[in-house]
Amino acid sequence: MKNFQFPISNFQKRFCVILIIFIICLFLFKALTSSFFFKRKDRINLVIYGKYPVFYSLGLNDQVNYQMRFYPDFEIEIPGGLGNYRIGALGKFVALEKKPELFKKVFSQATYSYLDSYFYHKNEIFYGGDDPSAQIELLDYKTFLTYSSNINLIDRLFFITQFVGKKKQDFINLFPKAGNEFIKSYGGYFYQKNFRTEKNNLQIIYKKSYKTAEMIGNIIEGNGIRIVDISQKDLSSGKCEVWENSDKFSQTAVGVADFFQCSLKKKQAEISDIILILGSLEKTWEIK
Repeated sequence: MKNFQFPISNFQKRFCVILIIFIICLFLFKALTSSFFFKRKDRINLVIYGKYPVFYSLGLNDQVNYQMRFYPDFEIEIPGGLGNYRIGALGKFVALEKKPELFKKVFSQATYSYLDSYFYHKNEIFYGGDDPSAQIELLDYKTFLTYSSNINLIDRLFFITQFVGKKKQDFINLFPKAGNEFIKSYGGYFYQKNFRTEKNNLQIIYKKSYKTAEMIGNIIEGNGIRIVDISQKDLSSGKCEVWENSDKFSQTAVGVADFFQCSLKKKQAEISDIILILGSLEKTWEIK
């Protein structure tokens, strides 16, 4: 008995082709609309991780660009309750833990800013102190196309358009500092204009760790959002939440929720425009 084969009509073939094209177009549309090409940001922050990691902050509107080079022996605490590490050992630690998102947390804490992207390509351990003679190399398209990253191809192309053609004099050099010294020296450098324009203030609610809440507050304030209160209450449902009593969520509320991956909820705030309920952030962003 011959095997029976169900005939496929020309209509079915055309339908399948159209469906595939539609899915591809939908994917591309989603990738484009969520890319840096269309996000309403006036400043974007990224880090290129290597022996001498470099943090970049690009002013898309004012064209004021900063760069800050770290050195291997610079120590910083890794959020998540993981303790102090040299930045030169971070790449190896990330590889062992299989948690590349730690780049985002570490350098957001180190610069009190929202780190949008990170690029890395080696997991070896680096050693060395601050070397003033070490030069920051200009980036080329190979960096953005070959390094591992948290972004897609479209956003990689975006960074190529931002960096290729720039010269050393197009960047203002900053120098890594720790804690309050960083805030005193560079407070306001990485403000987002849209947050400052909205002038919304924010209250942070934590359950256990004031120190962790304060650190998260410093990151938020580093982007231009005023923190008016940090209070200890048990309001968490387990996950982090951003509350705002508004028919349309503000860019400030959306920005906080997007960066920390929190849910947005329409609820009344008592002493501020926006409330951030830390919830699970107390564990994932914990510092000791």
